[in-house]
Amino acid sequence: GSAFAMNVVIARQLGADEAGLFFLAYTIVFVAAAVSRLGLDNTFVRFIAAHQSANEWAEINGLYKTGVRWALFASLVVAACFWILAEPLAARVFTKPAFADVLRVMALAIPFLALFTLHASALQGIKRIPQSMIVLSVASPLAVVALAFAVRPEHAETAGWLVVAATALTLVLGGYWWKQIPDARGNAIRVGREKILASCLPLLGVVVLNQTVNWSSQIMLGAWATSADVALFNAAQRTAMLTSFVLVAVNSIAAPKFAAMFRMNQHDALRRTAKHATRLMIILALAPLALMLAFPDLILLLFGAEFTAGATSLQILAIGQFINVATGSVGFLLAMTGHERLLRNNVLAAATVALALGFGLIPSYGLVGAAIATAVGVATQNLLSAWQVRRVLGFNTLAVWR
Repeated sequence: GSAFAMNVVIARQLGADEAGLFFLAYTIVFVAAAVSRLGLDNTFVRFIAAHQSANEWAEINGLYKTGVRWALFASLVVAACFWILAEPLAARVFTKPAFADVLRVMALAIPFLALFTLHASALQGIKRIPQSMIVLSVASPLAVVALAFAVRPEHAETAGWLVVAATALTLVLGGYWWKQIPDARGNAIRVGREKILASCLPLLGVVVLNQTVNWSSQIMLGAWATSADVALFNAAQRTAMLTSFVLVAVNSIAAPKFAAMFRMNQHDALRRTAKHATRLMIILALAPLALMLAFPDLILLLFGAEFTAGATSLQILAIGQFINVATGSVGFLLAMTGHERLLRNNVLAAATVALALGFGLIPSYGLVGAAIATAVGVATQNLLSAWQVRRVLGFNTLAVWR
């Protein structure tokens, strides 16, 4: 809801053309920050949850310090690269010279975004779910909304500075909440690099490929279509993601439970938790899906009259997100139980499908082609993961009636 509110406010204040530049830069920065985390966010959730179940805080502190150092270095390097390459990317890849200043400003947010996400994952691992979700999904977009009402930006570059400020404030909040935990200020045991790399490197591949599935169509639109088309697609995609809001909420609670249950060999409890969660998510996702299929124009009117052109795209994307919900927390089930490589292979197949459909459909069908590519990619990823969960963990998350 917070992210949706941010998109509505920015779209209405900037208009479709300027909003398209903002959303294109925001998507690139979001993907770059995800790569900068090196797969450590899911590694944090998995190992911190497992260590906390045994009260092993020295190991948690060692993992936290090592992971933050690695992500800080990587995110600074990536941010510097985008700062330097902003002009050639804008001119040669996206053919939008005005985009260079927007991308250069937004690149400053990459380290803040990468690090506050790691803090959210650490808080999630110790089951501080409200604080984790506020840092991960609420504080930054709501800060952008508040700053937007105060500043009233008219250009994408100005709105980009709001994102930089909001992500910096969110990192301060995440760091403060982590340091308020007494055990987090205790001794740290040096964690072996091999142990961290064995988990985070496959998950880095998952992150990169997952970002490809979700956002490659929007970036291709940025290269082949107008900035207004990017804004229309972003509005449709961010709205469709409201169908899977419950997946984000449930995963934040379920992921550390999966890791702890698997470590303690509680396989029946793991199966029951996964099945109950899937059943709950399907029930809660039906209402937003029905609204998006029945009234796409009215929903997109919130962004402005020109955004109703994305109605068909919204319907297609909503179906893809519902399949994401209906399969359950299959990605986290694989990641939290030591099957990161299987998850990586599934997402690789889905990313290949999404890219192939994007290259084949977007030049001719624009918004609708981008929506089909994204929806089919998301569905492929989750259906393959559901099949892998049944194969390696022995239960079918789709069979919620059993």
